[in-house]
Amino acid sequence: MTSQKPDRAKQTCVPTRIALDPLPERPLVSILISSYNYGEYLGDAIESALQQTYDKLEIIICDDGSTDGSPRIIERYRTLDQRIRVIYQANGGQALALNTAFDISTGEIICLLDADDVFMADKVRRVVEAFCVAPEAGLAVNRMSIVDKYRKSLGEIPLLSQLAEGWQGPSLNICGPRVLPGMPPCSGLSLRRGIAESMFPLPSGLTAYADTLIQVLAPRITPIVAIQTASSEYRVHGGNVAAVSAFTEDRLRNLVVWEREIWRAWRRHVLSSA
Repeated sequence: MTSQKPDRAKQTCVPTRIALDPLPERPLVSILISSYNYGEYLGDAIESALQQTYDKLEIIICDDGSTDGSPRIIERYRTLDQRIRVIYQANGGQALALNTAFDISTGEIICLLDADDVFMADKVRRVVEAFCVAPEAGLAVNRMSIVDKYRKSLGEIPLLSQLAEGWQGPSLNICGPRVLPGMPPCSGLSLRRGIAESMFPLPSGLTAYADTLIQVLAPRITPIVAIQTASSEYRVHGGNVAAVSAFTEDRLRNLVVWEREIWRAWRRHVLSSA
């Protein structure tokens, strides 16, 4: 009988916390927006970033090869506020767009904003305050309002569970990627730069669901601070990648690819931190 070598990932799946340097008194916040053909909603997203009550921020928009009116919308806003920085690139998917935006960001705090979502006016201020209160935490999560295409309220995220908070590493001592219950999607996630640097660049194969990898990896390496006030809106509309109507044969094939990419990235991350 041939003996099998043990999987090194299984031997090293115990999470390890990453130590963080203290934040400056008034940290710079980078809001990253990746956009592809969301011109119908993009103006709302940019407006919500510009109208934040915390104003020490930069707004970095990566247009991922849009073929609608998105570039015109972006350029109109860029002329209004010097905090907006823009990159145009050929269509490559969500991960590549976020990678490009992150590469030129300089903030000590990174806030993710989907191009069809919206930040409440106090979102960034709440994130900064949360990280100051919990300096050991590198991931901030906030409750989100679910809205329809016209921003009419439909509910809240999370709906049935509480936001995870504190050090969750021991509960993730399993040999496979796992999203904690109640974890919000992209526009409810904010990161300290040191934590983001340990995960970026995201795998190029994640043309969608790139935020799922962040949901999986970040709680393995840093405590979570939870913002219980709804601070961003998740817009549900026919164009969402997660729309139920989108379950075509091609979409199911893509889901398999994305799941494989998340598994591979999780395994690489585990081995590199061993």
